Amino acid sequence: MAEQTPYFFTSMRNWLLGLVLASLLPLALFATHLLVALGEQSQRATKDNLVQQTELVARALNERLSRAVGALTALAQDESFLTGDLERAYQQSHRLVTDNPEFRAVVLIGRDESMAFFTARPFGAALPAVSDVPALHEVFSSGRPVLSNVFKAPVSDRHVVAIGVPVRINGEVAYCLRLVLLADTLAQTVRDQDLPEDWIATTLDGSGTVVTRTLGSEQFVGKTASTVLAAASRENRRSIFKRVTSEGIPVTTAVRPVGNWGWDVAVSVPDGTLYGPLHDSLAKFAVIGMVSLGLALSFALWISRSLTRQFTVVARPGSTPQRLRVAELQSIQHHLASAEQERRRSDEALDTLSEDYRAAEAELLQARRDSLTRLYRREAFAAAYMQLQQHLPDSDRIALMFIDLDNFKAINDLQGHWRGDEVLREVAGVIGQSLRGSDLAGRLGGDEFVVALVAPADQIEAIAATLAERLIEAIQAINAGLGASIGIVIASGDSTLPALQRLADGAMYRAKHAGKGRYCLVKYSATDDTPSSGSTA
Repeated sequence: MAEQTPYFFTSMRNWLLGLVLASLLPLALFATHLLVALGEQSQRATKDNLVQQTELVARALNERLSRAVGALTALAQDESFLTGDLERAYQQSHRLVTDNPEFRAVVLIGRDESMAFFTARPFGAALPAVSDVPALHEVFSSGRPVLSNVFKAPVSDRHVVAIGVPVRINGEVAYCLRLVLLADTLAQTVRDQDLPEDWIATTLDGSGTVVTRTLGSEQFVGKTASTVLAAASRENRRSIFKRVTSEGIPVTTAVRPVGNWGWDVAVSVPDGTLYGPLHDSLAKFAVIGMVSLGLALSFALWISRSLTRQFTVVARPGSTPQRLRVAELQSIQHHLASAEQERRRSDEALDTLSEDYRAAEAELLQARRDSLTRLYRREAFAAAYMQLQQHLPDSDRIALMFIDLDNFKAINDLQGHWRGDEVLREVAGVIGQSLRGSDLAGRLGGDEFVVALVAPADQIEAIAATLAERLIEAIQAINAGLGASIGIVIASGDSTLPALQRLADGAMYRAKHAGKGRYCLVKYSATDDTPSSGSTA
């Protein structure tokens, strides 16, 4: 019976061409995916940089305004203002403007909205009307520094902003002392951040009016921002979104607040900068891919002709049969498969050993917990702290808190040791309920406890202080007369647990000597400890 022809029956050349195409197609898909992934990573990096640059610009503006408020507040406390010697107050204000070229003028305004003096005019000369009256009223009503919206100065007809601080006489706000800054001064602060040339940075005041803009400032300063930008500033002051600028440029924009002044900074990167490299890479890849495909097909044709000639020699009558290398490849594949299975078995065995080790380690730590409070004992806490420190992200810090109960001995003496043990368990429960999964808590012995708190580096002090206040309040509620004194130390990269414990213990004793029921916070330094303490009610 004649053999049936296989379904896939074709020449060697076609098989090799198919093999080339089948080999190049996954490679092409992988390369495309890789290019897209790299492009997206580049876009994410650019967006992250956009957010960071926006925050830097906002921070720089806030620092510039804060320095101005500091200088103005110091001036407002001069004796000449308190005694009503306005001519001398004018001279002091004029000296401040002379010593600081970025300051435009200083204005003293009374509650009747009239100017007492204006350093841009001689003392006693006729003075213009007050601008941005709502900001003036807010100074008198709130008694705190207020930043005005941008407006045109009546004297110079240039865009300015005014920072107002209260002048108190006998405890009452008698005047508003204003410092006038040119919008150009704030624009220079933005330019000093060295943003890329094609990025657009815009500063908006509380009303959504443009204060500074790196592109087309003459056209936009003093005017209301675009609807999309104003809405983003008003509704979500920490957003990143797409929009089209007034010039018709598609951009991606990040918005961040400028301190607590009610202003916002918006920095935009053109979509051409953000997505252009990916499009260019894909176009180049398409050209290179077509050339590579043509070369691969040509090479496959050359190989097919060579193999065909060899097969013809082998198929000639009387020629010595030759073994094809297909069997050898199958043998190699078999050995590779066996080796791969052996490697997988080794990996599985190693994974099993690792899991057993971790389980044993967890059981060991569990066995080393305090029997009364179920918190880590001293040795177990040290081991857990070492693991926590080793796996700590670069952006996080550790605060070590040393907690010592106040008046605990009186509870043991007056209410019995059974009540003392009950109080210790309740204190441990309060500590455990106040911590997160990444934090550690231990009992060092007696009525001494220790906590390792993990938080972002820029928030660690505030979070540790808040937790200390909450723990002190909760412990005081457990039993009449019971309290807690807490020492806190903020760890650094080169700090060790024994050194941190010594500092935290010392900080706790400072809290006790200050009156108990409070905390003391210390920053770790290898050469010098500089504490800053606080207390709770």
